Amino acid sequence: MSEEPIAIKPGSTLRFRVEDPQRGVESSTWSLVGAKKKGDLYFGGREIMAELKLSLHESGITRMAWTSAAATGRLEPGADRLLSRWTDVEDLGNGWSLVLLLSIPDSSLSQLLPPLPEQPPKATVALPAAGPGRTVQVRVLLGTPDSGGLRLEGEMLEVGMMLLGDGSKVWVTAWDHETTAKAEAQLVDVRAHAMAHGAGDRPVPRAWAWGHDDDSGIPIMLDAGDPRPADAIPAVIPRYNGPLNVFVREIEADP
Repeated sequence: MSEEPIAIKPGSTLRFRVEDPQRGVESSTWSLVGAKKKGDLYFGGREIMAELKLSLHESGITRMAWTSAAATGRLEPGADRLLSRWTDVEDLGNGWSLVLLLSIPDSSLSQLLPPLPEQPPKATVALPAAGPGRTVQVRVLLGTPDSGGLRLEGEMLEVGMMLLGDGSKVWVTAWDHETTAKAEAQLVDVRAHAMAHGAGDRPVPRAWAWGHDDDSGIPIMLDAGDPRPADAIPAVIPRYNGPLNVFVREIEADP
């Protein structure tokens, strides 16, 4: 993992992505933003977070919703901006809970985007790719202000830690495991949805999805990368600084 600064103080932003410079591929960049004066936490893809984000409120309610700015022109006046809602967390003991899972399958890694000189890069933690047939799973853990120590078994990487405005603690870890057939099927579905909504007409499209974990009920997110078929992706990726190219959808729950 790169030696980037770890965000620790309330109001900080922790950015991370998976990358493999040797293969020339990377995931989307993800941002975790802590509230400066409250115990709220916000998460989303960096490119679309100003429009759509996951809000984990100190009340215990988690929401996926359009921002008020994005709702204008996208939704009918007065329409609910809410897309999904959660109240479940996975209790880990000693004041800690698992509150969010993000899966980044190796098959979703996309060609590196050329940097934009007019946009200076921001500190971003680079996580190593897990390799073909594997998935990097990022787990967001939340501790109460008086939470104690927490022991996690297995091999993992620490993405970063931060404090929230109410004294709550956030610990972000990364693990790798085999990509399941179910996850690959979800990738196919998410990409097909993106293509059906015009992703093939965009210069550098990306896709991701969200849903509920089957076992714990907590929020899950899936990075689907570039949704275009391999033969439709140009050999040279253009340097692009235009409208959003991110396509999102909710993962349908198992029957």
